Amino acid sequence: MCYGERKKNQPRKVWLKKIKMKTSEEFEKEFLADCKEKTGKTLEEWMAYLEPKGLTKPKETLDYLKSEEGINHMNANFISGIFLNGGKPVFDSALLFNAHFEKFPDKKEMYDKLEGIVKDNFSGVQVVPTKGYISFRNDKEFAVAKINKGNIRIGMDLGSRDFDDYVQKAKSLGTMPRIAYMIEVTAIEQINDDILPFLQEANSHVNG
Repeated sequence: MCYGERKKNQPRKVWLKKIKMKTSEEFEKEFLADCKEKTGKTLEEWMAYLEPKGLTKPKETLDYLKSEEGINHMNANFISGIFLNGGKPVFDSALLFNAHFEKFPDKKEMYDKLEGIVKDNFSGVQVVPTKGYISFRNDKEFAVAKINKGNIRIGMDLGSRDFDDYVQKAKSLGTMPRIAYMIEVTAIEQINDDILPFLQEANSHVNG
């Protein structure tokens, strides 16, 4: 069975809720835990097996695993991603998180204050770093933080409302189109309670 595949007789609502709440890192960890059972080889065996094949691109590696080795798409995607990542897990949350501040360490204090506001006001919120941004999820993603050289852009899913000087049209976030609004902050003093009503509105819109 593929990871994320609906089990026989599993209610659709239960399946959807389970899928929505899992992160890419959790799916990857599940795959690593039973890689041999699912694919016939351990991860280490796959890395050694693929090394002499001369595979250097994601699509060609994925296609090879699927067509030549008979691996299903989800599992082939995990193997391919890890192989092209030097044998290391792709979705390591600590590495993904720290990467956002390698070039912009001066933004860490600003981000920490933002995360504090989110955690203090949204019970059970998940903070999920991705390659492009840091996601805030309360079951489903309602806001993101995009770390840039001169600012932090706080992207939100606010449904449909007018843009203004404070809540702007989102740009260069790298998110799904529904994250269409953003507040841009350039100093730690701008991360304050003025932001909270918009985060609450976004969470209410997305998660009910």
